[in-house]
Amino acid sequence: ADSTHKFYLFISYLASIISGFSYPFFFFFTAQAFNSFSPYAPKDQIVDDLKGLGIVLVTLGIVTWILCAIFVAGFDTVGRFVSNKLRVLFLDSLLNQEIAWFDQNVTSKMSFEVSSDLAAIENGLGKK
Repeated sequence: ADSTHKFYLFISYLASIISGFSYPFFFFFTAQAFNSFSPYAPKDQIVDDLKGLGIVLVTLGIVTWILCAIFVAGFDTVGRFVSNKLRVLFLDSLLNQEIAWFDQNVTSKMSFEVSSDLAAIENGLGKK
């Protein structure tokens, strides 16, 4: 991968780590919301607490969604790039073979195997 795709990988890893850290905060703020339902607390205080926690939870959800979209898009972009680069390298090496090599090898079977392997690599890097 070139420097642009290494940057995409770095941003994708960073976004995935940060979004992974956001889930404990969901649990923490949800627990705070449940704790707001005290039978001894005045109704106005419960409503005010839940309004604030609702805004925090919605904001945290939007930020997590954006981070997940960033890391999925980054990994998918790098996966497609690596897959395409491997296809070009395979075609280049195939075209540089001597004619006798084609008599000994079945190229249609080989191209099917390479195509399925590259699809697996692309799915492994991108769409998990």
